[in-house]
Amino acid sequence: MTSPLLSTVLLGAGVALLGFAPLLPALRELRRGVGRPLHIPGDDDAGAGFFAARMRERLREEFGDGDPLTKNPLPSGWIAASNTPIEGAHGRADEPAATLIGQRVALAPGCRYLGDVVAREYADLGHDAVVRAVLVEAGDTRIADRATVLRWIDAGFIDAGRDARLLGRTTARERVVLGTGAEFRRIAAPTITFGRELASVAPVDIRDARLDEVTDGDFIEHPDEQGRWVCRGALRIPRGTRVRGHLVVEGALHIEDDCEILGSVKAHRGARVGDRVHIDGSVFAGPHAVLGEHVTVHGMLSAEATIDCGRGLRVGRLERPASLLAPVIRVGDGGCVHGAAWASRLGKVVE
Repeated sequence: MTSPLLSTVLLGAGVALLGFAPLLPALRELRRGVGRPLHIPGDDDAGAGFFAARMRERLREEFGDGDPLTKNPLPSGWIAASNTPIEGAHGRADEPAATLIGQRVALAPGCRYLGDVVAREYADLGHDAVVRAVLVEAGDTRIADRATVLRWIDAGFIDAGRDARLLGRTTARERVVLGTGAEFRRIAAPTITFGRELASVAPVDIRDARLDEVTDGDFIEHPDEQGRWVCRGALRIPRGTRVRGHLVVEGALHIEDDCEILGSVKAHRGARVGDRVHIDGSVFAGPHAVLGEHVTVHGMLSAEATIDCGRGLRVGRLERPASLLAPVIRVGDGGCVHGAAWASRLGKVVE
């Protein structure tokens, strides 16, 4: 038989192992060499437009290449939209309403349609309306203030008002505009605008400088053929400095105002970026990234926990799309992303 002392020891060891389990990802990260990339949370392989593609496939299976609205009666599970906005409550979470289809589909203010909506040309969600999913085959969508899309939406142009909520996947062939206070999760579009559009602002009074001359950083690697600086511990880059080359920082990184980084940045302990900073590459910011106003990042901007951005953020370019990626993302007024903005827990447009 097992002695009481041994049982107590085994129980204590089991409790200790359970307590340390959440720290295993962090311990793996600490063992990484400085030249290896940080772990950035990804998403499933289906892509932002997965559900919209499935709906298009369902349309082809049900109606072929013809116009679904000419078919009378519609197949089971489909209903035709009327010429007036849909009102009231339809469907439940455990029993979705029939798929609503029409040339132009509108949900009245406060309407709760827990089913899919397919519009051939245009969809309009009134304020405080709730819908499960929306596909606009060849047109645009207006989402009024405080309206909610629970699962996914796909259209050519999507205009979401103040405090709207896009809680699933959002895809647009042209542009997505999110009003102040709007929430989002996964967005993919050539252009994503947060709040009002603001003119871009470039850094001022920039000077070329070697990092080992203008900082007190402990550099264990100076620029090699790939132009990489590696710093042990924390690093602060003074205002108005132009850095040529990639930058790897084992500690926390602070880039002051009006700097220009001609390369990518990796900061294992997080990054703080000042106003009017231009980064001609990607940013991998460890747990947290805090950005000032009018920051430009030509590549991906990602963090393992949170990203907080001031007004006028720019990520990616039309000719070179990039991603804004973190579990929690808060973007200030006038931000613009060309590519994707993916927040697995919460994305929000803040004033």
